[in-house]
Amino acid sequence: MYDLAADYGPLSIDIRRRFVTSFIYELPIGSGRAKQPGGVVGALASNWNVNGILTISDGRPFSITSTDRVQTGPGRISRANCTGDPVPSGFNQTIDHWFDTTAFAEPAAFTYGTCGPNTVTGPGSKSMNLSVFRSIPWNGRRLELRIESFNTLNWINYGRPGQSVSNAATFGKISTSQGDPRELQFAVKLYF
Repeated sequence: MYDLAADYGPLSIDIRRRFVTSFIYELPIGSGRAKQPGGVVGALASNWNVNGILTISDGRPFSITSTDRVQTGPGRISRANCTGDPVPSGFNQTIDHWFDTTAFAEPAAFTYGTCGPNTVTGPGSKSMNLSVFRSIPWNGRRLELRIESFNTLNWINYGRPGQSVSNAATFGKISTSQGDPRELQFAVKLYF
């Protein structure tokens, strides 16, 4: 018997909320700008710009799995049985207990699990990238000095928690992170 309703659920790429904003700010000091100081201050403080991108998003959904209890073949994974709400009201999500592990159970031998696909949502992510650059006119061309920072605030974005009800040691626990720690790079560009 085929039960199509049991296979209903969000796609693994379903991110419910995502906020992205970017900005560019031109410091008001330098050639053609509001303030044009002379001397050493003018030489050091002129023609600087700052830009950035902030991204904040919810996590992606994933399925709670179990070892193959139906014996459909080697390497097969099936979904677990759902017995309750994985994140009940008032539940405190931590990296050691991302969802209520008692809300799932292994299916009986020779049966399929009752959980739909992608019933739990993983941790969200956030990132802030910044760059500071200065344009220097040079011989009819333009030289640009750049300092760029990725994940400027060094936020940790957690990976997906253990999703197999068959592995009690990792089930519901987050042991990985995604993305990179803060990275800095320096660059010189010549526009001609």
